[in-house]
Amino acid sequence: MAVTLPSVGRVVPIFQLFMLAMLLLATSANNQLEVMNEQELRQLIVDEEYVAVLFSYDADCIGRCENLEATLASIREDVVEALNAWVVRCHSPTLATEYGLNTKVHFT
Repeated sequence: MAVTLPSVGRVVPIFQLFMLAMLLLATSANNQLEVMNEQELRQLIVDEEYVAVLFSYDADCIGRCENLEATLASIREDVVEALNAWVVRCHSPTLATEYGLNTKVHFT
């Protein structure tokens, strides 16, 4: 799974973001990302230079998705400060496929 930064065509592997979180050992009181629908995310991508998205294939973010969301939420402030990037979650298999994430990953 990768996070696409569409305005500049860069791809940041979700694993690298996860590892960054582990190295920073950042903590956050809120372990959830802002959830956007497909239309909101499309507009955000148009308006902002950097957007990191955790795509969830199910409306509920549970299990491994929940762990990844908590990790990304814990480093959100650092990502915003360093890259001026938005860090959000979106349930849109269609949009995920458009960005080349066409394989559903099953986390256990």
